[in-house]
Amino acid sequence: MMTDRGAGAAWRTLFRAILPAVLAGGALACSLGAPGQPPALAAPANSETVGPDDGSGRRLGGGASPEERSQGDGPMTSGWSSAPVTYFDIGAGLPGIDGCSVAWGDYDADGDLDLLLTGLSGEGAGVPGSWLYRNDGGDVFTAIASGLPGVYVGSVAWGDYDNDGDLDILLTGMTADGDRIARVYRNDGMGTFADIVAGLPGINYGSGAWGDCDNDGDLDILLTGQTSGGPIARVYRNGDGAFSDIGAGLPGALRSSAAWGDYDNDGDLDILIAGSRIPPYGNPFTHVYRNGGEGSFTDIDAELPGVVRGAVAWGDYDGDGDLDIVLTGDTLIPTEGYSITQVYRNDGGVFTDIAAGLLGVRNSSTEWGDCDNDGRLDLLLTGYFSNDPDLGTGTLSGVKGP
Repeated sequence: MMTDRGAGAAWRTLFRAILPAVLAGGALACSLGAPGQPPALAAPANSETVGPDDGSGRRLGGGASPEERSQGDGPMTSGWSSAPVTYFDIGAGLPGIDGCSVAWGDYDADGDLDLLLTGLSGEGAGVPGSWLYRNDGGDVFTAIASGLPGVYVGSVAWGDYDNDGDLDILLTGMTADGDRIARVYRNDGMGTFADIVAGLPGINYGSGAWGDCDNDGDLDILLTGQTSGGPIARVYRNGDGAFSDIGAGLPGALRSSAAWGDYDNDGDLDILIAGSRIPPYGNPFTHVYRNGGEGSFTDIDAELPGVVRGAVAWGDYDGDGDLDIVLTGDTLIPTEGYSITQVYRNDGGVFTDIAAGLLGVRNSSTEWGDCDNDGRLDLLLTGYFSNDPDLGTGTLSGVKGP
């Protein structure tokens, strides 16, 4: 999960959610704060009342009835709860960072999730860092001297590439010396990580993701971003811990986001990529590539809007057994309001905009997850919005439910 530096002064903290039982609709209030300030989750002032059947809840944008939602049609925004979800800062003592990336993972296999952060800390230009925090329970996170190089405008991802039972790290970004890196660090236990010298090209403003694309039982790498020679999008096959470019023929993408997902349920991982072909922001695109086996990936012409400085994520929001798409970012098209946040329903490999009515953001990150344990996927959305007719300009961080 990566955010661009353009979102303004960054902050990083941990919140614990208190999810009241009155959230029958699954919709959570969204926070809208000034740039650089931790937002408080509450219903936006410009929200509309859905109606008495929703408990006089509130929404942002259009909403569908419960009956429509149960059929998988209509917007995701079921309504804002009249009782806002409350998030408490647990006082984890994490550094404020910018140009950042964050990932949860149980690196020490003790049964709880630890935290890895990268980005720029401090005022002004900032200092690149990589911080590993061990979860010691009771809302206590302890900094671990992992020896990882500090980076910013990059990405981090946990994955057990060597199948030894503990999580290793894929780390990309720009160092303090101005070097782009993309490295795999093997988890050697006790919070120590060793660079395996994987031979990956250094990138920034990109994405790195683990996934077993060839179904051989080990994790391969999808890598996108800006290199010294221009933007790339490549797949690296894991052959007993040695990574080799398979020559997938994907178009290069910078200020990009990429994700693995089996959208056609054929048993192998396909690819979703959004980004720019031309530095710094030119010719944005969003493509879905079907995995045809033997290292071949084919653009399915999904007709998704091209975005840059955004995020993509797969998730089965309507529970019909196939993966849908959430897409955020900057279209660079004034008539579309520049920034978008759209959900596309997967109808047998055809992706249809459900008109979810979500606030468009760029320099953004998004993730699916069932935050209220009702069996349906909710949506976490962060980013920067500008020139909204009702809200103006600012930053957003909040959770939406179906």
